[in-house]
Amino acid sequence: MKRFIIIVLLLGISASIIAGVSFFINDRDKLKNSVIDLSIMKDIEEQKGFSDTENFAKEENFDAEIKELYIEKLNGGLLIKQSNYNGIKITDGEKGNVVYSFENGKLIIDDKGGETDNISIKDLFKNNYRRTIVYSKNPEELIAKITNLNGAMSIDTNIKELTIETVNGALGIDSKESFNMNINSINGAANIKMENFDANIKINSINGGVSTFFEYEESNLFPRRIDKKIKNGRNVIEIGTVNGAISIDN
Repeated sequence: MKRFIIIVLLLGISASIIAGVSFFINDRDKLKNSVIDLSIMKDIEEQKGFSDTENFAKEENFDAEIKELYIEKLNGGLLIKQSNYNGIKITDGEKGNVVYSFENGKLIIDDKGGETDNISIKDLFKNNYRRTIVYSKNPEELIAKITNLNGAMSIDTNIKELTIETVNGALGIDSKESFNMNINSINGAANIKMENFDANIKINSINGGVSTFFEYEESNLFPRRIDKKIKNGRNVIEIGTVNGAISIDN
């Protein structure tokens, strides 16, 4: 009986290995499809919604530059964009209300609305789901700290530092320079593209597909780790766990 169980286990492992090799050979290009192209979120700026730029220029704020961004929870889409002004825009949506405050360079955002447990990533790009856009004149000085993001986040500029506890959905970064990042967990897909990549990359556990500088690997049996130094390692990019797919390149 024990011999039979061992044989069954070995056959199962062999089948998994064959499936993994087959995926690597035939389907490695599909990673780009599983990692959502967040560039389509740029179109949301044309949507109607609430905008505020005046409160970011008042004298009582002391520092009109957005140097710190704190988000406890946010459902929907989040964009950080470079602009010729500082401000925030919240598009019309179905899920809850976003509250925020800005003073002395610190922007605090929180979502007092419902969760998005039953919303697919595809649904988040439909017009009836809210997006929050943060405009910054000098995003390279911005430190962003986010506890819980349920949806999709896009950064298409350089910022100083990004810290995220949990991303449930999709994360897209497209910047000219690498910057410091610390993310505890990504449950979904991430696409990180930094043109001048100069950083140490450390990912503790990947359960799914990973592409680093066009080298693709699929973790089917056991979680895998990544520890790479690109150029001089000027910045540090640390990610705890990825449950899904991640692509990192320049």
